[in-house]
Amino acid sequence: MDDLENYGEDEYSYTDRLRRNYLLTAVISFFLGIVVSYFAAESLLGVDTSDVLNSHNTPKINETDSSEKLIVEGSVINVAKKVKPSVVNIQTEQKVPASKKNQNVDGVGSGIIIRKDGYIITNEHVVAHAKKIIVNFKGEKKKAHIIGSDKATDIAVIKVDKNNLTVPEFAQESRVKVGELAVAIGSPFGFQRSVTAGVVSALDRNVTVNDEFVSPRTYSDLIQTDAAINPGNSGGALSNKEGEIIGMNSLIYSNTGVSQGIGFAIPISKAKKIATEIIEKGDVSRPFLGVLGKGQSQEQSDDEGASESGVFIKKVMKNSPAEIGGLLKGDVITKVDEESVSSIEDLIGAISSKSVGDKVTITIIRKDKNKSFVIELQEKD
Repeated sequence: MDDLENYGEDEYSYTDRLRRNYLLTAVISFFLGIVVSYFAAESLLGVDTSDVLNSHNTPKINETDSSEKLIVEGSVINVAKKVKPSVVNIQTEQKVPASKKNQNVDGVGSGIIIRKDGYIITNEHVVAHAKKIIVNFKGEKKKAHIIGSDKATDIAVIKVDKNNLTVPEFAQESRVKVGELAVAIGSPFGFQRSVTAGVVSALDRNVTVNDEFVSPRTYSDLIQTDAAINPGNSGGALSNKEGEIIGMNSLIYSNTGVSQGIGFAIPISKAKKIATEIIEKGDVSRPFLGVLGKGQSQEQSDDEGASESGVFIKKVMKNSPAEIGGLLKGDVITKVDEESVSSIEDLIGAISSKSVGDKVTITIIRKDKNKSFVIELQEKD
């Protein structure tokens, strides 16, 4: 009896151990399967296992989609939402003076609302020779008339009979930085309120434009951007990431007539200053120095007996501020106040940034000696 009991007990212990061994083997196989799957998954399935394990901690975006990129994209969306209500589409019916038949043509451009009571700024070339001007607001069209314009700066003010317009925020010129986000809003080829984005490529650019209808003009202190600007964007807004207007889009540098990544905008501080003069006085008073000259390099300066590059004075106009102030033919202008000048465009830009009646210090080289003259600028006739 005892033998039977012992036998039964030994048989039970053996079976129990066998079951436990099977269970242990299954558990080990399960965990081995997980480990093998982890290392095999990337090659067999194309899965990055580190991403799978870390998915609860990391955003589901590619490594190239940095947080900075997402912030910029979000900024463009916010800028567009904030600025678009203040940018209008302008359609014109114009007479082309160079046409033998004096035929009418349709024009398109953009504008920026600057006052709630219907005042809008745009480029002078957008409304030049216009017989009829239509401003397209969102879902509404209004006739506009020209308050005044200034060819020298390519700025014009028009007005519509409409109140409670949305005026944007305007940035201070000192806040504009090279490399910052730049968002252009306008009507390229008539596509209203189109948005493009880039950066501020450079500041204080001077650009000379040769137009088939007018003599060459030099525009100074422009903002350069690579945000796409095309025909129809003229007069539209260039904004920073805060949705503040930094400039009014005006020109492109292109061999094809469309955007090639080099566009220019008039600083909004300058545009507003000119617009205010137009609204308050009907015209713009412009400071006048009274010299004709040419820019010259260091080598050319050496030939003229000067030690620095600058603007060589070819002629001093009679009774001009330059003559009254003591400048002579043959002088080389190197500075206006503390701003260096090395081309005629630089000189035009430096003088045009001043006001009538301002006293400026003109630094010159005369017979290889530096001299300075304080000259009071007069209004140009």
